[in-house]
Amino acid sequence: MTLYDTVIVGAGPAGTVCGRILAERGYRCLLIERRTAYDEKVCGGWLPYSALTELKKAGIPVDRELLSRGMRTESCQVIVGRKLYRLYEYPEGEFGLEIRRKALDSFLGDKALEAGAEIRFGEYVNAVSLQDGICYADYHAAKVLVMACGSRGYRHLGNVSLAGQSFGISAQIQGRSDLENNRVYFWYETEEEWNYTWAIPIGEEMWNIGMWFRFSENGMRSKYERGAERYIFPHFYKWSYMIRPRRAYLGNVDQTPYIGFPCLAAGDFAGQNSCKTGEGLRFAVHSARKAAERAAEQLGNTARNGCIER
Repeated sequence: MTLYDTVIVGAGPAGTVCGRILAERGYRCLLIERRTAYDEKVCGGWLPYSALTELKKAGIPVDRELLSRGMRTESCQVIVGRKLYRLYEYPEGEFGLEIRRKALDSFLGDKALEAGAEIRFGEYVNAVSLQDGICYADYHAAKVLVMACGSRGYRHLGNVSLAGQSFGISAQIQGRSDLENNRVYFWYETEEEWNYTWAIPIGEEMWNIGMWFRFSENGMRSKYERGAERYIFPHFYKWSYMIRPRRAYLGNVDQTPYIGFPCLAAGDFAGQNSCKTGEGLRFAVHSARKAAERAAEQLGNTARNGCIER
């Protein structure tokens, strides 16, 4: 059996950034991904300038290769009810990137592979355990285990909790609009409202739209439809769905305390969103850097060259 330095469950942004950092330091790292290939995740294509800063700190270049895959944005517009409330403009010289998740995930996956990490697609981890000081994700063994699988990735592992998880319903549409394509839009019913409706440009006449719920509640699909009809669709004409509305729990709660033995976590543990700086992908990359640092501390300062056969 191959003993890796680190096994990472999940090869989304958090997992691949963590894997790249560790692989660059010489550690043998395996990422396990349940998808057979990178596909489109509807919710989660906003890289505000703060998230791009986190990528740079992780050693991932924000260069032509990445920028060519998305749309640059310069500001965020917040509307309360039907009135303009506040315009958040990025600091001078800063910009955000709105990108389809398939494009982002494949970019980050390639960077992890280039650094020497391994990614196994189409494998669904059914159990994680600790035996004689070795961590196991099914039959894959490692000295350190990192969980980067989001809220859905934990649900089949047994004693986990969805308490506190936020919820999202989102879609992708294509069509002409009077909205600025270099700006992200948020609509709130009132200034005290947690939930919001969004519209994010992800390409030429392509938009990611949806509604975020701080907590799961009854009637979310109806609320999403009302929000889209009231705030989003009046700005569009001749539009059609690229991907119809999907819904899912979002991974804003660290579930590793429920695993039953010490392991590390990487993901979006924000639990809220900031119109100025964004949270989801920023926190995913930030937590990935922290998880990589903690993994390296546990593994020691000497880079491991090659796998150990057991």
